[in-house]
Amino acid sequence: PLALGDVADRAEVSRSLIYARFPTQHDLMNAVLGRHLHLLRKVSKLADSANDEECFVEIAILYFNHLVDEGPTLALAPRDSFFANQKDSEFQKVFRQVLLKLASLAKRKLRLSNREAIASTLLLTSLPEESALAVLNKKVDREIATDTLASSINAALTSLSFHENIYPEPVN
Repeated sequence: PLALGDVADRAEVSRSLIYARFPTQHDLMNAVLGRHLHLLRKVSKLADSANDEECFVEIAILYFNHLVDEGPTLALAPRDSFFANQKDSEFQKVFRQVLLKLASLAKRKLRLSNREAIASTLLLTSLPEESALAVLNKKVDREIATDTLASSINAALTSLSFHENIYPEPVN
């Protein structure tokens, strides 16, 4: 759990200001997540207009850069047990839509089953998240992380594309 008093201290504002604007920790976290909706909507549009597999790398790098520039909240908060069932409904709706669009894109472009597409999408989102955390923790340079991320996504796509050679038709 996040202590609102600690947030006020770190932001160098009065505690009463924080409590007036954000009565609960969940209100504060939902406000922070709301700042990330523009990225989710941008990813959604990219997924809708994708013409080839390169869009996966573009989306991964966009997500990575966002996490490095804005912090890891978008990656961490949706999985936080304290925050479970307290997320803003608009955020939950957009977040779910983006994951489903990415899975649909994976299904279409990589000829995967529904289950494989969803699993692949969830696994592939961990690559930009872990890369961003490594940069934020100063374990790796941003440029190196970006190059490694692009190579990793391409290697994963090659591996997933190999599936088509084994199973010519999607398995449902």
